[in-house]
Amino acid sequence: MDSAMFSGREKGETRILPMMPIRDVVIFPFMMTPFVVGRESSIRALEEALAGDKKIFLATQHDASVDDPKPNDIYQVGTIANIIQSLKLPDGNIKVLVEGSERGKVLKVSSEEGYFRASVKTASFRVVSTPSLEQLVQRVISLFEQYVKLSQSLNYETMIAAAKVEEISKVTDTVAANLSISIEETEEGLRVEAEVPGFKAEELEVSVEPHRLTITGKREAEKEEKKKGNMVNSERHAERILRVVDLPVEVNTENVTATLKDGVLEFMLPKAVPAKKITIEKQAA
Repeated sequence: MDSAMFSGREKGETRILPMMPIRDVVIFPFMMTPFVVGRESSIRALEEALAGDKKIFLATQHDASVDDPKPNDIYQVGTIANIIQSLKLPDGNIKVLVEGSERGKVLKVSSEEGYFRASVKTASFRVVSTPSLEQLVQRVISLFEQYVKLSQSLNYETMIAAAKVEEISKVTDTVAANLSISIEETEEGLRVEAEVPGFKAEELEVSVEPHRLTITGKREAEKEEKKKGNMVNSERHAERILRVVDLPVEVNTENVTATLKDGVLEFMLPKAVPAKKITIEKQAA
């Protein structure tokens, strides 16, 4: 890989924005997502954003079952989003449509006004195109195209059009936003679900590191093409998948279990035991 692929992180700016913790979903830049807002603090944050420039910082909470999350219950990295539409529902909840614009990291959070207000630092990477990078991008798009073909929940034309753009950051965010991977954190460990449509257990390989889960798969597929007359031409080709999941906590790699059912690979990953502090006893002279 060429060393000049990335020129490094560009200097970001710091902004003060209303912040909303969200459950069970990660909002990526360039991703348009509808959801319903019901918590009082979230409605206040939304109203504050609507009264201003319609920008809000969205960050996923660690545990979706927590109704009143504190700042340390929310991931520090999230996405600044533009509020495209909002509709107040009869039950008092608000349905919104947002579009992610750029990634940011929380520096400080306050909640004196009944909702979270965050100091967010944005950051971006300037990418220098090289032959090696172009090959990698085309490889990612090719794998994503195979994934979309196998998936029953994604529109093929829409997804491929979204992935085939010139900006590399848009390609990676589009792919990441549409890979169906669920991570649930409990006191004991992590439960991870990843879609691997069409693959059998023997066609998959998994490696687990303390902070990363990697899934690779390869299978031979046959495509039949009818010719003139009664002649049929069969063409075999390989289909591959690659999933790399960064884990939010360190896990014990020795006691991981995995099951495959209905095209969904489920993992149970126990958390690593934290290091114990040892008290040094002072002996009498």
